[in-house]
Amino acid sequence: MASFVPMRIELPRCDQVADALSELLDGDLDGPVAMRVEIHLATCPPCARLARELAATVAALRRRGRRAGRGPR
Repeated sequence: MASFVPMRIELPRCDQVADALSELLDGDLDGPVAMRVEIHLATCPPCARLARELAATVAALRRRGRRAGRGPR
């Protein structure tokens, strides 16, 4: 009978997540890196709050740009 060996995933530190948030929101992180950042966000309330705040700021700036007649760059 084969035994189950759980896979250990090395998660990024908070400072690394903060540095990667813009790329994550823009969809510019590759799959495995994005997955590790998203797992960190699911387990770290301060980083999750930072991600929500950044996402809200980006959304507000995009709305403002559209109202001013400029699309996203």
